[in-house]
Amino acid sequence: VLGATLRWTGLLTIPMLLLLLMFRDPIMGLYGAGFEGRGTVLALLACATVLVAFQVPFTQLMIAAGKMWQGMYINLGWALVLLSMTWWLLSRNLGAEGLAMAYLVAYLAHSVWTFQFARRFVRG
Repeated sequence: VLGATLRWTGLLTIPMLLLLLMFRDPIMGLYGAGFEGRGTVLALLACATVLVAFQVPFTQLMIAAGKMWQGMYINLGWALVLLSMTWWLLSRNLGAEGLAMAYLVAYLAHSVWTFQFARRFVRG
């Protein structure tokens, strides 16, 4: 079931990600002049969203296994990475791109920790 869920997740999210990446600037331009040329923000957040989508089945596995404390520590780590990266990137005047990058980095860290938990759990 986990394998099938991951395959479906990939089949549904990867094509959407590719479309968003290809048309990120025109999409952002639809929101008005203040958003034109800000496609990098959309690209970074779209990549972070795909990471989240792939984590959901593993999060459900963690919940079903009654490993809520491990989940809490993983989420705490995510929050610490997000806050520290946000502070660091915004202090360098990166604005919306910095915030989007902070989310991507935080979800990359969260993915590593979540996938490591799942790998250990599934292997027994």
